[in-house]
Amino acid sequence: MTAQDASPRYAADFAERVVFSVARGRAVGADAEPLRRLAAGLAAAENRRQEAGRRFDITIPHTLVIGATSRCNLHCPSCMVRADRSRPPATLSRPTLARLLAECSELGIGRVAFVGGEPLLLPRLHDLVASHPRTLFVVFTNGRAVDSAFAARWRGTANAAFFVNASAGSSSRPAEAALARLHRAGLPCGFAATVHAKNTETFSDAATYDRLAASGASFALVLDYLPAIGDAADPLLVPPAPRRRVVAAARAAARRHRLLVICAPEDEDALGGCGIAGRSLLHVDPRGAITPCPFVPLSPFRFGPHSLLHALQSSYFRDLREAAPAWDSRPGSCTARKGGADFLALAARHQALESPVCASAPLRLCARLSLPPPSPLCQKFGALSRLWDLRPRHARRGIATDGAAAEPTGGTEGWAGWLRSAKAVKSSSDWTSAPPKWPPSSARPATTASR
Repeated sequence: MTAQDASPRYAADFAERVVFSVARGRAVGADAEPLRRLAAGLAAAENRRQEAGRRFDITIPHTLVIGATSRCNLHCPSCMVRADRSRPPATLSRPTLARLLAECSELGIGRVAFVGGEPLLLPRLHDLVASHPRTLFVVFTNGRAVDSAFAARWRGTANAAFFVNASAGSSSRPAEAALARLHRAGLPCGFAATVHAKNTETFSDAATYDRLAASGASFALVLDYLPAIGDAADPLLVPPAPRRRVVAAARAAARRHRLLVICAPEDEDALGGCGIAGRSLLHVDPRGAITPCPFVPLSPFRFGPHSLLHALQSSYFRDLREAAPAWDSRPGSCTARKGGADFLALAARHQALESPVCASAPLRLCARLSLPPPSPLCQKFGALSRLWDLRPRHARRGIATDGAAAEPTGGTEGWAGWLRSAKAVKSSSDWTSAPPKWPPSSARPATTASR
Protein backbone atom coordinates (compact mmCIF):
# COMPACT_ATOMS: atom_id res chain seq x y z
CA MET A 1 0.00 0.00 0.00
CA THR A 2 1.25 3.49 -0.83
CA ALA A 3 0.14 6.77 0.64
CA GLN A 4 -1.70 7.49 -2.60
CA ASP A 5 -4.18 4.82 -1.51
CA ALA A 6 -4.76 6.61 1.80
CA SER A 7 -7.04 9.32 3.11
CA PRO A 8 -5.96 12.23 5.35
CA ARG A 9 -7.23 10.27 8.33
CA TYR A 10 -4.70 7.55 7.50
CA ALA A 11 -1.85 9.91 8.41
CA ALA A 12 -2.95 9.97 12.05
CA ASP A 13 -3.36 6.20 12.12
CA PHE A 14 -0.22 5.24 10.17
CA ALA A 15 1.98 4.31 13.13
CA GLU A 16 -0.54 2.17 14.96
CA ARG A 17 -1.72 0.51 11.76
CA VAL A 18 1.89 -0.48 11.23
CA VAL A 19 2.10 -2.02 14.70
CA PHE A 20 -1.23 -3.82 14.61
CA SER A 21 -0.88 -5.05 11.02
CA VAL A 22 2.51 -6.57 11.84
CA ALA A 23 1.37 -7.99 15.18
CA ARG A 24 -1.92 -9.40 13.91
CA GLY A 25 -1.79 -13.17 13.86
CA ARG A 26 1.20 -13.32 16.20
CA ALA A 27 -0.44 -12.24 19.46
CA VAL A 28 -2.85 -14.82 20.78
CA GLY A 29 -4.20 -15.49 24.25
CA ALA A 30 -2.23 -13.76 26.99
CA ASP A 31 0.21 -12.34 24.41
CA ALA A 32 -2.59 -10.17 23.04
CA GLU A 33 -3.13 -8.29 26.30
CA PRO A 34 -0.32 -5.71 25.74
CA LEU A 35 -1.79 -4.90 22.32
CA ARG A 36 -5.26 -4.51 23.80
CA ARG A 37 -3.82 -2.18 26.44
CA LEU A 38 -2.06 -0.13 23.76
CA ALA A 39 -5.21 0.08 21.63
CA ALA A 40 -7.25 1.25 24.61
CA GLY A 41 -4.57 3.79 25.50
CA LEU A 42 -4.48 5.23 22.00
CA ALA A 43 -8.28 5.50 21.88
CA ALA A 44 -8.34 7.29 25.24
CA ALA A 45 -5.53 9.61 24.13
CA GLU A 46 -7.45 10.53 20.99
CA ASN A 47 -10.46 11.49 23.10
CA ARG A 48 -8.25 13.68 25.34
CA ARG A 49 -6.62 15.25 22.29
CA GLN A 50 -9.94 16.27 20.79
CA GLU A 51 -11.18 17.57 24.13
CA ALA A 52 -7.99 19.60 24.66
CA GLY A 53 -8.30 21.02 21.16
CA ARG A 54 -11.83 22.21 21.89
CA ARG A 55 -10.90 23.56 25.33
CA PHE A 56 -7.91 25.59 24.13
CA ASP A 57 -9.25 26.32 20.63
CA ILE A 58 -6.11 25.01 18.92
CA THR A 59 -5.01 21.96 16.99
CA ILE A 60 -3.29 19.44 19.26
CA PRO A 61 -0.84 17.25 17.30
CA HIS A 62 -1.14 13.49 17.46
CA THR A 63 2.65 12.99 17.46
CA LEU A 64 5.55 14.44 19.46
CA VAL A 65 8.98 14.00 17.87
CA ILE A 66 11.72 13.97 20.51
CA GLY A 67 15.34 14.49 19.54
CA ALA A 68 16.53 12.74 22.67
CA THR A 69 20.24 13.14 21.95
CA SER A 70 22.54 14.67 19.34
CA ARG A 71 25.12 11.94 20.00
CA CYS A 72 25.62 9.50 17.16
CA ASN A 73 27.92 6.65 16.20
CA LEU A 74 27.95 7.76 12.55
CA HIS A 75 28.55 11.01 10.68
CA CYS A 76 26.37 11.01 7.58
CA PRO A 77 26.71 13.83 5.02
CA SER A 78 22.95 14.36 4.76
CA CYS A 79 22.23 14.43 8.50
CA MET A 80 20.65 17.61 9.87
CA VAL A 81 21.79 16.96 13.43
CA ARG A 82 25.49 17.25 14.11
CA ALA A 83 26.74 18.17 17.54
CA ASP A 84 28.29 21.58 18.03
CA ARG A 85 32.02 20.84 17.99
CA SER A 86 32.76 23.58 20.53
CA ARG A 87 31.12 21.60 23.37
CA PRO A 88 29.83 18.10 24.14
CA PRO A 89 26.73 16.75 22.38
CA ALA A 90 23.38 17.43 24.02
CA THR A 91 21.08 14.84 25.60
CA LEU A 92 17.71 15.42 27.21
CA SER A 93 17.76 14.40 30.86
CA ARG A 94 15.57 11.66 32.27
CA PRO A 95 13.45 14.15 34.30
CA THR A 96 12.91 16.25 31.17
CA LEU A 97 11.78 13.20 29.19
CA ALA A 98 9.43 12.24 32.03
CA ARG A 99 7.86 15.72 32.02
CA LEU A 100 7.50 15.65 28.23
CA LEU A 101 5.68 12.33 28.34
CA ALA A 102 3.50 13.53 31.22
CA GLU A 103 2.38 16.57 29.21
CA CYS A 104 1.78 14.34 26.18
CA SER A 105 -0.57 12.27 28.31
CA GLU A 106 -2.41 15.37 29.53
CA LEU A 107 -2.87 16.75 26.00
CA GLY A 108 -3.77 13.40 24.44
CA ILE A 109 -0.63 13.05 22.31
CA GLY A 110 -0.55 9.28 22.04
CA ARG A 111 2.37 8.78 19.66
CA VAL A 112 6.01 9.63 20.37
CA ALA A 113 8.83 9.34 17.84
CA PHE A 114 12.43 9.20 19.04
CA VAL A 115 14.99 10.62 16.62
CA GLY A 116 18.59 11.71 17.05
CA GLY A 117 21.46 11.64 16.72
CA GLU A 118 21.11 8.00 17.55
CA PRO A 119 18.30 7.43 20.08
CA LEU A 120 19.54 3.93 20.95
CA LEU A 121 22.53 5.62 22.64
CA LEU A 122 20.06 7.02 25.18
CA PRO A 123 20.51 5.17 28.49
CA ARG A 124 17.60 2.97 29.56
CA LEU A 125 15.43 3.75 26.55
CA HIS A 126 13.69 0.39 26.85
CA ASP A 127 12.76 1.11 30.48
CA LEU A 128 11.25 4.43 29.41
CA VAL A 129 9.17 2.82 26.66
CA ALA A 130 8.07 -0.09 28.85
CA SER A 131 6.92 2.28 31.60
CA HIS A 132 4.38 3.88 29.21
CA PRO A 133 2.52 0.86 27.77
CA ARG A 134 -0.44 2.96 26.58
CA THR A 135 1.74 5.20 24.38
CA LEU A 136 3.03 4.16 20.96
CA PHE A 137 6.76 4.80 20.44
CA VAL A 138 8.42 4.89 17.03
CA VAL A 139 12.24 4.77 17.13
CA PHE A 140 14.35 6.01 14.21
CA THR A 141 17.77 4.33 14.37
CA ASN A 142 20.76 3.64 12.14
CA GLY A 143 20.65 0.08 13.47
CA ARG A 144 24.31 -0.19 14.48
CA ALA A 145 23.33 -0.83 18.11
CA VAL A 146 20.78 -3.51 17.20
CA ASP A 147 22.57 -6.73 18.15
CA SER A 148 21.23 -10.02 19.49
CA ALA A 149 21.23 -8.76 23.09
CA PHE A 150 19.26 -5.67 22.06
CA ALA A 151 16.67 -7.74 20.21
CA ALA A 152 16.30 -10.09 23.16
CA ARG A 153 15.77 -7.20 25.57
CA TRP A 154 13.08 -5.59 23.42
CA ARG A 155 11.34 -8.85 22.48
CA GLY A 156 7.68 -8.71 23.46
CA THR A 157 7.55 -4.90 23.68
CA ALA A 158 4.12 -4.27 22.18
CA ASN A 159 4.20 -0.47 22.05
CA ALA A 160 7.34 0.10 19.95
CA ALA A 161 8.10 0.11 16.23
CA PHE A 162 11.46 0.75 14.56
CA PHE A 163 12.52 2.62 11.44
CA VAL A 164 16.08 1.58 10.49
CA ASN A 165 17.93 4.16 8.41
CA ALA A 166 18.92 2.38 5.20
CA SER A 167 20.75 5.47 3.91
CA ALA A 168 23.14 5.72 6.89
CA GLY A 169 26.71 4.88 5.97
CA SER A 170 27.93 3.71 2.60
CA SER A 171 25.73 0.61 2.27
CA SER A 172 22.28 -0.64 3.23
CA ARG A 173 23.73 -3.94 4.46
CA PRO A 174 23.96 -2.92 8.17
CA ALA A 175 20.32 -1.82 8.01
CA GLU A 176 19.35 -5.18 6.52
CA ALA A 177 21.12 -7.01 9.36
CA ALA A 178 19.36 -4.85 11.98
CA LEU A 179 15.98 -5.41 10.32
CA ALA A 180 16.54 -9.17 10.33
CA ARG A 181 17.30 -9.16 14.08
CA LEU A 182 14.27 -7.01 14.87
CA HIS A 183 12.03 -9.16 12.69
CA ARG A 184 13.20 -12.39 14.32
CA ALA A 185 12.42 -10.84 17.72
CA GLY A 186 8.85 -10.17 16.56
CA LEU A 187 9.29 -6.39 16.66
CA PRO A 188 7.50 -4.23 14.04
CA CYS A 189 10.21 -2.74 11.84
CA GLY A 190 10.71 -0.93 8.58
CA PHE A 191 13.27 1.31 6.96
CA ALA A 192 13.71 5.01 6.34
CA ALA A 193 15.96 6.56 3.73
CA THR A 194 17.05 10.13 3.05
CA VAL A 195 17.70 10.21 -0.68
CA HIS A 196 20.38 12.66 -1.80
CA ALA A 197 22.50 13.10 -4.91
CA LYS A 198 25.05 10.48 -3.85
CA ASN A 199 22.63 7.60 -3.28
CA THR A 200 19.90 8.04 -5.89
CA GLU A 201 21.17 5.04 -7.85
CA THR A 202 20.92 2.84 -4.76
CA PHE A 203 17.32 3.81 -4.08
CA SER A 204 16.31 3.67 -7.73
CA ASP A 205 17.37 0.02 -7.81
CA ALA A 206 14.62 -2.53 -7.20
CA ALA A 207 17.18 -4.91 -5.67
CA THR A 208 17.70 -2.52 -2.73
CA TYR A 209 14.03 -2.66 -1.81
CA ASP A 210 13.90 -6.42 -2.39
CA ARG A 211 16.75 -7.00 0.09
CA LEU A 212 15.23 -4.69 2.71
CA ALA A 213 11.82 -6.35 2.40
CA ALA A 214 13.38 -9.81 2.58
CA SER A 215 15.15 -8.74 5.79
CA GLY A 216 11.79 -8.19 7.47
CA ALA A 217 10.77 -4.61 6.67
CA SER A 218 7.00 -4.11 6.74
CA PHE A 219 6.89 -0.36 6.10
CA ALA A 220 9.09 2.40 4.69
CA LEU A 221 9.59 6.15 4.65
CA VAL A 222 11.48 7.57 1.65
CA LEU A 223 12.49 11.19 2.26
CA ASP A 224 13.85 13.80 -0.11
CA TYR A 225 17.05 15.50 1.08
CA LEU A 226 16.34 19.00 2.45
CA PRO A 227 19.01 21.68 1.97
CA ALA A 228 19.45 24.84 3.98
CA ILE A 229 16.66 27.30 3.33
CA GLY A 230 17.58 29.43 0.35
CA ASP A 231 20.51 27.22 -0.72
CA ALA A 232 19.75 26.20 -4.29
CA ALA A 233 23.36 25.14 -4.92
CA ASP A 234 23.61 22.38 -2.32
CA PRO A 235 25.53 19.53 -4.04
CA LEU A 236 23.36 16.90 -2.33
CA LEU A 237 20.13 18.19 -3.90
CA VAL A 238 18.40 15.60 -6.08
CA PRO A 239 17.26 16.81 -9.52
CA PRO A 240 13.62 16.11 -10.46
CA ALA A 241 14.26 13.24 -12.89
CA PRO A 242 16.32 11.06 -10.51
CA ARG A 243 13.83 11.77 -7.72
CA ARG A 244 10.98 10.54 -9.92
CA ARG A 245 12.89 7.30 -10.52
CA VAL A 246 13.36 6.84 -6.76
CA VAL A 247 9.66 7.39 -6.07
CA ALA A 248 8.66 5.02 -8.87
CA ALA A 249 10.97 2.32 -7.49
CA ALA A 250 9.62 2.76 -3.95
CA ARG A 251 6.01 2.55 -5.09
CA ALA A 252 6.72 -0.49 -7.22
CA ALA A 253 8.30 -2.17 -4.19
CA ALA A 254 5.23 -1.30 -2.13
CA ARG A 255 3.04 -3.18 -4.59
CA ARG A 256 5.50 -6.03 -5.06
CA HIS A 257 6.08 -6.72 -1.36
CA ARG A 258 2.85 -5.31 0.14
CA LEU A 259 4.88 -2.71 2.04
CA LEU A 260 3.34 0.34 3.69
CA VAL A 261 5.34 3.09 1.95
CA ILE A 262 5.28 6.87 2.28
CA CYS A 263 7.35 9.10 0.00
CA ALA A 264 7.86 12.63 1.29
CA PRO A 265 7.10 15.21 0.00
CA GLU A 266 5.25 13.44 -2.82
CA ASP A 267 2.61 11.89 -0.55
CA GLU A 268 2.06 14.81 1.82
CA ASP A 269 -1.10 15.97 0.06
CA ALA A 270 -2.66 12.51 0.38
CA LEU A 271 -1.79 12.56 4.08
CA GLY A 272 -3.38 15.92 4.82
CA GLY A 273 -0.43 18.24 4.15
CA CYS A 274 2.63 19.18 6.15
CA GLY A 275 2.30 18.63 9.91
CA ILE A 276 4.35 21.71 10.88
CA ALA A 277 3.81 23.61 14.16
CA GLY A 278 1.31 21.21 15.63
CA ARG A 279 -0.87 20.55 12.60
CA SER A 280 0.00 16.91 13.19
CA LEU A 281 3.39 16.94 14.93
CA LEU A 282 5.63 18.93 17.26
CA HIS A 283 9.37 18.59 17.89
CA VAL A 284 11.65 19.00 20.91
CA ASP A 285 15.37 18.96 20.17
CA PRO A 286 18.24 17.67 22.36
CA ARG A 287 18.71 21.06 24.02
CA GLY A 288 15.02 21.40 24.78
CA ALA A 289 14.01 23.82 22.01
CA ILE A 290 10.35 23.34 21.03
CA THR A 291 10.45 23.69 17.25
CA PRO A 292 7.76 23.45 14.55
CA CYS A 293 9.40 20.43 12.92
CA PRO A 294 12.66 18.43 13.13
CA PHE A 295 13.68 20.11 9.87
CA VAL A 296 12.77 23.67 10.94
CA PRO A 297 15.07 24.54 13.88
CA LEU A 298 13.76 28.05 14.56
CA SER A 299 11.87 28.74 17.77
CA PRO A 300 11.73 31.17 20.72
CA PHE A 301 10.56 28.39 23.09
CA ARG A 302 12.41 25.95 25.30
CA PHE A 303 10.82 23.13 27.25
CA GLY A 304 10.89 23.80 30.97
CA PRO A 305 10.47 27.55 30.92
CA HIS A 306 7.74 26.88 28.37
CA SER A 307 5.33 23.98 28.06
CA LEU A 308 4.28 22.25 24.84
CA LEU A 309 0.87 23.87 25.24
CA HIS A 310 2.47 27.31 25.61
CA ALA A 311 4.26 26.83 22.27
CA LEU A 312 1.14 25.51 20.54
CA GLN A 313 -0.91 28.49 21.77
CA SER A 314 1.74 31.03 20.76
CA SER A 315 1.20 33.45 17.90
CA TYR A 316 4.34 32.05 16.20
CA PHE A 317 2.94 28.53 15.93
CA ARG A 318 -0.57 29.81 15.13
CA ASP A 319 0.78 31.94 12.29
CA LEU A 320 2.77 28.99 10.94
CA ARG A 321 -0.30 26.74 10.99
CA GLU A 322 -2.35 29.37 9.18
CA ALA A 323 0.33 30.05 6.55
CA ALA A 324 1.21 26.40 5.89
CA PRO A 325 -1.70 25.53 3.54
CA ALA A 326 -0.80 28.38 1.17
CA TRP A 327 2.90 27.46 1.23
CA ASP A 328 2.02 23.81 0.62
CA SER A 329 0.69 24.75 -2.81
CA ARG A 330 4.10 26.07 -3.92
CA PRO A 331 6.64 23.78 -5.63
CA GLY A 332 9.34 22.26 -3.46
CA SER A 333 10.09 19.68 -0.78
CA CYS A 334 9.26 21.36 2.54
CA THR A 335 6.56 23.77 3.64
CA ALA A 336 8.96 26.16 5.41
CA ARG A 337 11.39 26.06 2.50
CA LYS A 338 8.56 26.65 0.05
CA GLY A 339 7.58 29.59 2.24
CA GLY A 340 11.08 30.98 1.70
CA ALA A 341 11.31 34.69 2.44
CA ASP A 342 7.75 34.69 3.83
CA PHE A 343 8.69 32.04 6.38
CA LEU A 344 11.92 33.82 7.35
CA ALA A 345 10.05 37.10 7.80
CA LEU A 346 7.48 35.35 9.99
CA ALA A 347 10.22 33.75 12.11
CA ALA A 348 12.02 37.08 12.49
CA ARG A 349 8.78 38.83 13.48
CA HIS A 350 8.36 36.33 16.31
CA GLN A 351 12.04 36.51 17.35
CA ALA A 352 12.53 32.82 16.60
CA LEU A 353 16.12 31.81 17.22
CA GLU A 354 18.20 29.12 15.57
CA SER A 355 18.85 26.06 17.69
CA PRO A 356 22.59 25.27 17.57
CA VAL A 357 21.88 21.52 17.57
CA CYS A 358 21.01 21.51 13.88
CA ALA A 359 24.10 22.05 11.77
CA SER A 360 22.84 21.44 8.26
CA ALA A 361 20.17 24.09 7.74
CA PRO A 362 20.83 26.96 10.10
CA LEU A 363 23.58 29.32 8.98
CA ARG A 364 21.85 30.65 5.91
CA LEU A 365 18.72 31.09 8.01
CA CYS A 366 20.65 33.27 10.43
CA ALA A 367 22.07 35.29 7.58
CA ARG A 368 18.49 36.27 6.73
CA LEU A 369 17.65 37.20 10.33
CA SER A 370 19.69 39.24 12.80
CA LEU A 371 23.11 37.61 12.68
CA PRO A 372 25.90 38.23 10.15
CA PRO A 373 26.56 35.93 7.18
CA PRO A 374 28.30 32.64 7.97
CA SER A 375 32.05 32.60 8.37
CA PRO A 376 34.49 29.72 8.97
CA LEU A 377 34.45 30.46 12.69
CA CYS A 378 30.68 30.84 12.78
CA GLN A 379 30.29 27.41 11.20
CA LYS A 380 31.55 25.83 14.41
CA PHE A 381 28.65 27.45 16.22
CA GLY A 382 30.70 28.79 19.09
CA ALA A 383 29.13 32.23 19.29
CA LEU A 384 25.72 31.07 18.08
CA SER A 385 25.56 28.34 20.70
CA ARG A 386 26.47 30.75 23.49
CA LEU A 387 23.90 33.27 22.28
CA TRP A 388 21.24 30.56 22.42
CA ASP A 389 22.11 29.67 25.99
CA LEU A 390 22.20 33.33 27.07
CA ARG A 391 18.79 34.24 25.64
CA PRO A 392 16.06 35.32 28.08
CA ARG A 393 14.38 32.24 29.49
CA HIS A 394 11.14 33.88 30.71
CA ALA A 395 10.92 31.20 33.40
CA ARG A 396 7.50 30.94 35.01
CA ARG A 397 7.57 31.86 38.71
CA GLY A 398 11.34 31.44 38.78
CA ILE A 399 11.16 27.73 37.93
CA ALA A 400 13.93 26.41 35.70
CA THR A 401 14.67 23.22 33.81
CA ASP A 402 15.98 20.10 35.56
CA GLY A 403 16.35 21.81 38.92
CA ALA A 404 18.79 24.44 37.64
CA ALA A 405 18.48 28.02 38.75
CA ALA A 406 16.09 29.99 36.58
CA GLU A 407 17.39 32.90 34.53
CA PRO A 408 15.01 35.86 34.91
CA THR A 409 14.41 38.41 32.24
CA GLY A 410 16.20 41.11 34.19
CA GLY A 411 13.46 43.64 34.84
CA THR A 412 12.76 45.74 31.77
CA GLU A 413 15.70 44.32 29.81
CA GLY A 414 14.21 41.09 28.40
CA TRP A 415 14.74 40.53 24.70
CA ALA A 416 15.89 44.10 24.16
CA GLY A 417 18.92 43.51 26.37
CA TRP A 418 19.68 40.20 24.75
CA LEU A 419 19.50 41.74 21.28
CA ARG A 420 21.99 44.40 22.39
CA SER A 421 24.31 41.54 23.32
CA ALA A 422 23.72 39.96 19.91
CA LYS A 423 24.57 43.24 18.18
CA ALA A 424 27.77 43.45 20.20
CA VAL A 425 28.77 40.03 18.90
CA LYS A 426 27.72 41.03 15.39
CA SER A 427 30.02 44.04 15.43
CA SER A 428 32.95 42.01 16.78
CA SER A 429 35.44 40.68 14.27
CA ASP A 430 36.23 37.74 16.56
CA TRP A 431 33.29 35.33 16.61
CA THR A 432 35.03 33.12 19.14
CA SER A 433 34.83 35.79 21.84
CA ALA A 434 32.11 35.33 24.42
CA PRO A 435 29.15 37.75 24.19
CA PRO A 436 28.32 39.96 27.16
CA LYS A 437 26.88 38.11 30.14
CA TRP A 438 23.13 37.87 30.47
CA PRO A 439 21.40 39.06 32.55
CA PRO A 440 23.46 41.82 34.18
CA SER A 441 24.55 40.87 37.69
CA SER A 442 22.58 43.80 39.09
CA ALA A 443 19.38 42.30 37.68
CA ARG A 444 19.85 38.83 39.17
CA PRO A 445 17.74 38.04 42.23
CA ALA A 446 19.43 36.66 45.31
CA THR A 447 17.71 33.29 45.00
CA THR A 448 15.47 31.46 42.56
CA ALA A 449 13.25 28.49 43.08
CA SER A 450 13.93 25.11 41.55
CA ARG A 451 11.54 22.36 40.68
